[in-house]
Parts: sequence; structure tokens; C-alpha cells
Amino acid sequence: MEQDQFNRKETQSQSPFRATGAAWDFPFLFLILLLTILAFLPSLCGEFVFDEHNLVIENRRLGSLAQIPSSFFRLEEETAVVSHDIGTVGRYRPLPASMGVIAFRLFKLNPVWWHVLNLALYLLTVTAIYSIFRHLSPDPWVYRPATLFFALHPVHTEVVGWVANFGNTLFGLGFAMALWFHIESRRTATRGLAVLSFAFFQVALFSREGALTFPLAIFAYEWFFAEGNLSSRIITSLRGIIPSLLGVAFYLCVRYFALGGALRMASQSTVPWNTVFFSIPQALVNYISLLFFPYKLSLVYPFSWVGALDQPGFWGSLLVVFALGYLLRKFSERRLEDRGSVGFALAFMAAGILPYLHLRALSPELLLQDRYLYISSMGFSLLLALLALSAATRLLRFKGASVILIVLIAGLFGWTSFQQSFVWANDVTLFSRALEVSPRSSLANQNMGMAYLQINRLDDARRCFEAGIGLGNAAAGNAGLGDVAFAQGNFQAAVGAYEQSLASNWSFSANLLRNLGLAYYQIGDDDQALRSFELLSSHFPEISEGFLHSGVLLLKRKEFLPAIDRLRQAGAIDPGNYNIPYFIGEAFEGMGNRAEAIKAYQAALSLAPGFKKAQSRLNTLESPAK
Repeated sequence: MEQDQFNRKETQSQSPFRATGAAWDFPFLFLILLLTILAFLPSLCGEFVFDEHNLVIENRRLGSLAQIPSSFFRLEEETAVVSHDIGTVGRYRPLPASMGVIAFRLFKLNPVWWHVLNLALYLLTVTAIYSIFRHLSPDPWVYRPATLFFALHPVHTEVVGWVANFGNTLFGLGFAMALWFHIESRRTATRGLAVLSFAFFQVALFSREGALTFPLAIFAYEWFFAEGNLSSRIITSLRGIIPSLLGVAFYLCVRYFALGGALRMASQSTVPWNTVFFSIPQALVNYISLLFFPYKLSLVYPFSWVGALDQPGFWGSLLVVFALGYLLRKFSERRLEDRGSVGFALAFMAAGILPYLHLRALSPELLLQDRYLYISSMGFSLLLALLALSAATRLLRFKGASVILIVLIAGLFGWTSFQQSFVWANDVTLFSRALEVSPRSSLANQNMGMAYLQINRLDDARRCFEAGIGLGNAAAGNAGLGDVAFAQGNFQAAVGAYEQSLASNWSFSANLLRNLGLAYYQIGDDDQALRSFELLSSHFPEISEGFLHSGVLLLKRKEFLPAIDRLRQAGAIDPGNYNIPYFIGEAFEGMGNRAEAIKAYQAALSLAPGFKKAQSRLNTLESPAK
């Protein structure tokens, strides 16, 4: 036993890092997890919202386990077919796509269990953050409230309430676990933990591109917590980030070859680079405000570009950022030992937000997002705990007085998160808040209209779509107006609105083409209906409706062979649809091929034994008179 203790001490002495580990505090960790569950409990009752309609509800690929390996060879926007204009955003996130397949196999489309799993991933992240804080600052007056602040921070309601195939929670968990194992590997000089850190770093990378700044977070840890003089710290820091740099290289190589010899990190923004640069300080101020004052959080925030160096939005915001950084550092340090934790917290905040300052790569109306602060909030929570303790000891001369500040801050965070979780209950509540915060957002108006359309509030939906058109979103707005007219049975008006949408923007959706074809069919224009369905099948070959409706129209025209071809293509995509073999049977019967018609009707009955039309046709063909 004595020899083992000596060996452990000798191993730890070889590490350039202070042995800052503290005893596990399971009761307090359990309390934090319990409070977290209570704060985000309303999210478990939420529906699928926003792009989850495409990524989950309408994503036919979730039903096949074969899609798990396939997800590594396409972008996220190609995982669920939304628009024919795919592959231009550059989101390579195979792990969330794979998790979506697994969740669908386990829970089907029951949103409760999807939210339970998402919350469980968040709780694991909180546990990892607790372990990180416990090692960075062994003072329980720091690591306990820091973990509590992170766990209850309201900006995380977007991460917890918005499942989106678990991309955000997987990203956060991978990032936190990678950092935790890195800290442990450096502190104990254990190579096996370094391997685990590398593995979890890949989890973060293959979940969200924001993990590319992980080496900066590692450098911050190496720099602020390594012991020794300046030269030894520089060498230690550079050596420390080598594994994470290799992790980045590995990820980029996999992405390059998996996507056909291209990284496909595209940006469609037309905003000039100088405007983007001048707007960064203003974006930083907005994010800092969200961290300190997370009130009335929204999916959409108003944002104005800064076009020149002499505008207050640039130099005023820049001054605020530097002044606030200086003040936070000055007032957070109670003693020399806190300097490393404060410096690390500030550097970690910067590393977490850095990927989202590439404003040209983001959607124009989603430049500011709560989830973009997920990693930065780790550093902010540590800084806030240090600030609370410093304020209590400096101003009140009593360390225990920080309890009042901790309870006050945690209570405000927890209550706000509880209330904010209700906003993510459904599309109506989500985009009602978005319109409240950003009434001039065409995205908010468009999605509010779609939410009203789903619950048959057609007049309200039309009002929102018209507002969206007035704000410059003619393509989506006219498509929405077409859906309203279609729902009202005004198919002529629907055709006109859909055609205007197509003329406004070639990035059309499968839903638009399907409804356009059906609307043409309803007004008796079979030629235009067939054109729409053929367009649907050519641009969306993984959706069966285009082939099915084309086949039925060709059957109506008595063009039997082309009809059979289209219907068989539909059947290959949707083998459980009993109508497809029935129509194939009608086509063969029209050609006089009795044997093949019988087989087709029998196939329809095998899928739907109570299918009366198929049974009637089969009885007629099998009767002796025939």
C-alpha cells in the first residue's frame, strides 16, 4: 500500500499542474441536478417546434438504422429534405442525425421522451461542469455556486427546450467532457484520460462546428494553471494543445473525404467584410447583456449592422467590452490564487463565442442566438461566482454573506428558466415571443403564420404572411398565402400564390410543389398538375408523393406503362402504402394484363386486409365469368 501511494505521488509530481482536486460533494451536486430538473420541467411537455418539423416529424430517414453511417456522408441540411437548394449552409453534424435515428427507434414521435433524453444530456453536462469547476477552484464557495449558475442560467432554455436531434446538448456534453478529461490527464499525467479527452472532443466536433475553438480553451487552461516561469508555461501551453490540434486535423480530414473532397463550409451572405468587422463589438455587447440580464429571451432578436468605423455602434460597443472586461477581472480577484481562475473564465468566454462572430456564416435573422452562449456561459458562471464571493468579502467583510447573493442570483435564474421553458411549449408560444421581441422580423412573422395555419387560425395566418411579404420575404410569404387559400378550398387563389412564390425564389419546398400540383388538379388543369408532380419527384427523389401523384395522373390519361413506372418508384420509397399496388393493379388491368393485376391487388390486400376496393377488383378478376 505504501509503495502504491509513493507511486501515485511520484506520478503527480511529474505534472506541471497544481493538484487542485477537491473531495466529491455528492449531496450538493444532487441538489443542483434536482433544482435543474425543476427549473426546466415545463420543457418536458413541449411539442416539436421550428425546424424540428423537418428534422424530426417529416424526416423519413429517421426510420432506418442504415442512415446512421450514411449521415457521415452528407450535411445536416441534406438529412431532412426541406428545399431543393441544399448543401449550401455547410452544417456537418452526423452525430445529431444518428441520435435522431436512435431516438426515433426508441420513442417514435412522442416528444415527451425526446425532451427527457435531451434534459438527461444536459444534466450530464452539468455534472461535467461541476467536476471542471471543482478542480479549477477547490473553494466550495466558488465551484458550488458556479455550477449552480451554469445549471440554472436562462439562456440554456433554448438548448434544453429545442431538441433538434440533440445537436446542442451533444455539443456541450462533448466539449465539457473533453475539457474535464484533459484537465485530469494533465493533472495526473495519465495518457488514458488524454485519449478520452480526444474522443469526446470528436463528439463535440461532429455535433457542431463551434467546437473548432476547443484548442483555444485548452490553451487558456494550460496558460493560467500551469506552474513555472514564463518560458516553461509557454512550452507547457504549446505542448498541451497538440492533441486538440490533431483532433481538429482529424475532423477536417474526415469531413473532407466524407463529403466528396470538399469541406463545404459555405457562406451565402452578401454583407461586406468591413461591415461584419464593425458589427462584431455590438454583437459582443448584446451577448454580454444576455448573460447578465437574461430577460425576455427569444429565438429572434433585432440586430442592426454597423457600416462605418466612426459609428457609435462600433467604438462605443468596443469601449464597453474592454471596460467591462477590465472591471470584471479587477473586482473578481480577491487574492493572488484567484487570478488564474478569473483569467481562464474570461478567456473561456471569448473562446466560446468566437465561432459565432463569423457573422457572414450565420442566417441573417438568426445572428444572435441564446444557444451560441452555451460554451461561453461556462466561463461566465465561474466568473460570476468569483465576483459574488469577492463582493461579499470585500464590501461586507463576511464570506458567508455571499450566500445571500448566490441564493438571489440562482433564484432569479431558476425562476426565469422555469418561465422561459413555457415559451418553448409550441410554435405559437415560441413565435409569439419572437414577434414581441422582434416585430420587424420576417422570419418571426412567417413562422408565426405557419403556427397559426397548423391550428386553423387562417385569418391570423394570412395577416402574418402578408406582414412577412411586406418585410421582404415574398417567396415564403406567398407560399404561406397559398397554404391558407388551399386550406380554405380556394384552389385558384392557391395556384396564383404558389406560382408567385416560385417566381420570387427558386429555393422552393417539397410541400409547395405537392400542394401546387394538387391545387391544379382540383381546378382541372391536369397538365400543370403533372408538371408540378414531375418537378417534385425530380428535385425530391426521396419523397414518394411526386411519383405517386404523377403515376395516378398518367393512369387517368391511360398512359399505363409510364404510370406503372412512376408508381413502382413510389412503392420503393414508401413500401407500406397500400394505395400504390392498388393503382398498379388498375394500370395492369387497363392494359389487359389480368395476371399482373391480380398480383398487384393481392399485394394491396396484404398491406391492408380490409381494403374493400382492392378486394372488389380482385373478386371481379378471379370470378369464373372473367
